[in-house]
Amino acid sequence: MYEHLRNTFLSSLTSCFDVDDANKIATILDKVVSDYDISEKTTALTVVDSEYLKLPKLYLASKHLEGLSDLTIKFYANRLKIFFDFFKKSTVNISTNDIRMFLVQYQAQTKVSDRTLDKFRQILNSYFEWCKNEEYISKNPCKNIHDIKYETKPRRALTRLQLEQVRRACKTKRDLAIIDVLYSTGCRVTELVNMKFSDINKNEVKIIGKGKKYNTVYLNINAQLSLNDYLMERKGDNPYIFVSLRAPHDKLNVRSVQHLFSKLGAELNINLSPHIIRHTSATLALQNGMPIEQVQKMLGHSSVATTQIYAETLSEDMALSHRRYVV
Repeated sequence: MYEHLRNTFLSSLTSCFDVDDANKIATILDKVVSDYDISEKTTALTVVDSEYLKLPKLYLASKHLEGLSDLTIKFYANRLKIFFDFFKKSTVNISTNDIRMFLVQYQAQTKVSDRTLDKFRQILNSYFEWCKNEEYISKNPCKNIHDIKYETKPRRALTRLQLEQVRRACKTKRDLAIIDVLYSTGCRVTELVNMKFSDINKNEVKIIGKGKKYNTVYLNINAQLSLNDYLMERKGDNPYIFVSLRAPHDKLNVRSVQHLFSKLGAELNINLSPHIIRHTSATLALQNGMPIEQVQKMLGHSSVATTQIYAETLSEDMALSHRRYVV
């Protein structure tokens, strides 16, 4: 690009100066522009990475540094894109009424539940609060938008009988090991599929939970036995414990485990998922007298208030039992 500019400029100079003087001027030009980037002028519209696109990216980068999982960050990014594509204006120009209008229209168009809508509101509130703290905006326009109320469905755990039925319905030693390890540790399905051989020491398992926090969970007798049985026939040299049964024996992904639970649930005609096993682990631990603070640590909850949900479920069950049996 610069060579074209130089030749055009030199051609203009020769009309006013002799060749030697023109070359001297061109040499001076070479020195002056050496620190600059030269580009051709264009009449096309320039695509500007406007603030409404840049600030959400900075916010997501900060969440990544805080330890949020890639899956959570992807979910946040999707919601923020939906929101800002709706307005196509900068963060500083978003008002409280804008947010209210968006939430109403979004629910009307997508028919999402109040619970899902409130999750969207929480993400927006987190984003705008971050913008305020980073001094991009003077106040959080989402602050005065109240929580969207929704009916909380009780978290139903499996009974001991149902848990045993699930175990007996497993077709392979790997599937039984998955059930037993999930129940014994109370871990999340993402933590299960990311377990490596190097994470296990006898009956202890080191896992990385939400926020990239390390936690130690334990294998009971059933989990140890079923895991050993599975490993005796497991094939491949993948460092991850749970792999596909077919070559090349790749690491299991979350979707594969969820599919396994859907099949088992359909067979037994019960609502079944990896997270229900986690509920079951917490509920039965509390029923057996495990202190709630220890259940909190096992589940990797940052606050005991989250674990308290399981204790409240037990209270509901106790009230129901009292009405049935204490008559």
